[in-house]
Amino acid sequence: MDIWQIFLILLVFPFIYFLYGIIKIILQQGFFVPLPYNTIKEILNMIRIKKLDVLYDLGSGDGRIPILASKIYGIRSVGIENSRFLIWLSKRKVKKNQLQNKVKIIHGNIFDQDIKDASIVVFYLTQRLTDKLKPKLKKELKKGVRVISVSYRFKDWRIEKSKKIGHFYVYLYKI
Repeated sequence: MDIWQIFLILLVFPFIYFLYGIIKIILQQGFFVPLPYNTIKEILNMIRIKKLDVLYDLGSGDGRIPILASKIYGIRSVGIENSRFLIWLSKRKVKKNQLQNKVKIIHGNIFDQDIKDASIVVFYLTQRLTDKLKPKLKKELKKGVRVISVSYRFKDWRIEKSKKIGHFYVYLYKI
């Protein structure tokens, strides 16, 4: 083995270990992939929002879903996000849109937050997190709550409506 092979091995193994760590985090916690605004508007239209609805966005990223829902429909919205940077960004956007009395952004783990007052729950998570979320939704949500999952579905729940919007499949369920 020459010096270049040894050098290459010393570079490749740490890089592979680093990539493994990143992939592990992504699979366990998910990552921020923003939905396009037009896609969000179509999702909100699909839900048939009423004035007294309360929308929860689990893993709300930069807050675009709760902000648009409150801005367009005047409803109360709550975003729950684990990333401090995305919380900061969301709160700036809420303030910029003057929606402080309509949109609440919560820093925390979606599995630790109370979502009992939701009439609409929206999320765009990995399949693993979507599956893990199912018992929480069954336990905490009242009958009639609309649940919207983007891209991943619950295999044993009856889909009320599904639609392909842009590059995304959207699934609407009722508890």
